[in-house]
Amino acid sequence: MRAIGRVEMLPQDLQEEIRRTEEATHNYSRMFLNVALAYGGQRELLDAARSLAEQVKAGRIRANDVDEGLIARHLYPQNGSPVPKVDLIIRTGGDTRTSNFLPWQANGNECAAYFCAPYWPEFRKIDFLRAIRTAQNRASGQQA
Repeated sequence: MRAIGRVEMLPQDLQEEIRRTEEATHNYSRMFLNVALAYGGQRELLDAARSLAEQVKAGRIRANDVDEGLIARHLYPQNGSPVPKVDLIIRTGGDTRTSNFLPWQANGNECAAYFCAPYWPEFRKIDFLRAIRTAQNRASGQQA
């Protein structure tokens, strides 16, 4: 489990719980659950661009060194461990759009999207299983 976004904006007790959860799951490598908190895709790209511009200005990198891999390493979380390509986006709350959510990681990838009415606190196991089925059908070329 990994929290992405501007986690430093969250209350201290929630930041500590996030840190404990990430630490408890840091050895898992087959699947990743990214939970977006205080997150916006445009802000993520803006923060990465600013970070890279500061490094160019400081002479640590050259503008020509900026490529897809370098950009990915400057996205959230900014600990040198980029979020892998996204296979499934689950959008709760009835919205049927993915705008502003993981634009770099989901674009150009065969990412499935699952939209459901319940908001996150009411998200149930059956909703999760339906989301998994959506991703499986997408991977096998079937219509959901």
